[in-house]
Amino acid sequence: ATSSFEIRISSIKPKIKDFYFSFKRKKTIHLSDEGRADLIVTGGGLTITAIFDFKPDENGKASLISRNINVQIDSLKLDIKDCKHKILLNIFSTVFSGKIEKQIQKSLKDKLVDVCKDLAVLINEQILAKAKIPFSIFKEKVQEKVPIL
Repeated sequence: ATSSFEIRISSIKPKIKDFYFSFKRKKTIHLSDEGRADLIVTGGGLTITAIFDFKPDENGKASLISRNINVQIDSLKLDIKDCKHKILLNIFSTVFSGKIEKQIQKSLKDKLVDVCKDLAVLINEQILAKAKIPFSIFKEKVQEKVPIL
């Protein structure tokens, strides 16, 4: 038997101000540029959802496992402040915003997966591993609403 819980953090609206960028485009239109820009998460903001499972291990003790981590950005605004081709880049900023949004979502998800794995290991080692009660007994007691200790 598995018990699950979900943590959802939403409406996060980070801003990255005055960052340096550079790129070289070699397809169809050859273009290279560098400059400064602001990146702002707008709309509903950034939402992080993490789903964890408590499963019994081979010894019957509860073990925490991160099942799914999801990062979603509602919308992203790229404001190019300083560069050689400002007008052209502002026209293509929606294309750049989409690519940047996907890269940010992937990077955050990858980092959160690592953090959640470390968190699960820490909880399993420091808290759940010290429990003297097997998970199956714990679950029965919870269902019966009987004090465990």
